[in-house]
Amino acid sequence: MNIQSFLDGDPRALKIPTFAEMQRRTDSLRTHAGVAVEQIGTDRFGTPIEMISIGEGATSILVVGAPHPNEPIGCIAIEWLIAQLCDDSGMRLDPGLRWHFIKSIEPYALKQNEGWFSQRDLPAYLHHFYRPALAQQAEYTFPSKVWQPPHHRSTVENLAYQRALQLARPDLLVSLHNAENAGAFYYLSREDMGLASALSRQAQARGLALNTCGEGLFGAKDTQLAPGVFFYPYSQPGPREAWPMAGVSVGDYLAENGHSTLVLVPEVPCLADVALAPGASMDEDLLIASLAIDRGIVESLTAVVSAIAEDASPLEALYAEAIQDSMIAAFELPWLEMLKGQTGPQEYRAQLLGCRILGLRPLAGIRRLAAMRAARPGSPALLKLAATAHLVAENHLAAAVAEPALRYGLRPVSLQLVVSNHLDAIFTAVARVRGHV
Repeated sequence: MNIQSFLDGDPRALKIPTFAEMQRRTDSLRTHAGVAVEQIGTDRFGTPIEMISIGEGATSILVVGAPHPNEPIGCIAIEWLIAQLCDDSGMRLDPGLRWHFIKSIEPYALKQNEGWFSQRDLPAYLHHFYRPALAQQAEYTFPSKVWQPPHHRSTVENLAYQRALQLARPDLLVSLHNAENAGAFYYLSREDMGLASALSRQAQARGLALNTCGEGLFGAKDTQLAPGVFFYPYSQPGPREAWPMAGVSVGDYLAENGHSTLVLVPEVPCLADVALAPGASMDEDLLIASLAIDRGIVESLTAVVSAIAEDASPLEALYAEAIQDSMIAAFELPWLEMLKGQTGPQEYRAQLLGCRILGLRPLAGIRRLAAMRAARPGSPALLKLAATAHLVAENHLAAAVAEPALRYGLRPVSLQLVVSNHLDAIFTAVARVRGHV
């Protein structure tokens, strides 16, 4: 299996699919020979969540797209893979493989982001940004008896994820993530140096910059197996209690329950960093000062978020919780200072840009929440409060994205480049679990 036909295609034809577009393609598969489409659950607003299964081989692979709804690039790889499997009987009937795909584990949340899919720049992204609070995310609300206190508040989307694992019993789980910027990186659930080296080499061969810092939230130090490839020690309760955890990750869940599944999380950037170009420069002190200003604006609007939350629709309540959650990670200035001494100047600038985008997430959420509340009937005082908050957030976001570092420091990355990197990672990991490499 190779991706040459993907690389031979017209890159201008590539786009991130909406949920409705993916659903139409799924519907067309229902009568396709050798393909099974099974509903594994629904999202909290009743939209079906389905798993597509192809093949009957002994080695089971589960590929999940849009594990975070603001990270939809993996959906392109899934649609291409399904099309290839359906068109190529040799691939479909491979006696060694059994493929399973979940295009979107949180349909309602993916739909909230669709406004920026056709315009992949920072202003559009922030204008249509939505990411649920960690306690509402399907990939991070698995039950656990190991972590203390025990976690057992699975979302309905997570229950669908659990059902998929029960049905697929995967030997390999690939969760296709994408980051906003700062290069490609990977997480593995095993200390597999050969696989790690292959993944690192592939990204560099494609011309993708590597993020050798990983996520780095709260100063977490993950073991780097190869440049840009990290080992995540699943099932070992660790130091990330700062997050309001309602459950554990899919990798933790599998490890705790005795599964030997290899978990691969490939992250590709949505925006390329001009800051990574040789000789690039930016005003680092100004960016750090801007982070402090962002924080002040957000904190001044928290009372508005609380007021709206008291009279919120179900979707508005999710936005309010997400805003509070995003503030936890948005302003990690001590981590930035520590990072500066641990990495090179170009990667530090890329991480700094990423932190600035992270700092704008709460404002993006406030702008949308306030607009939704102002559009519904309510008390004059609350409607005025919402309208004012919307204006403040809108003006600050407009000013932020016009700053030179954000306006000129980022550009949309080639979809062909990042999707080919996702496909490379999938094929290499498949070969690994089959013992072919």
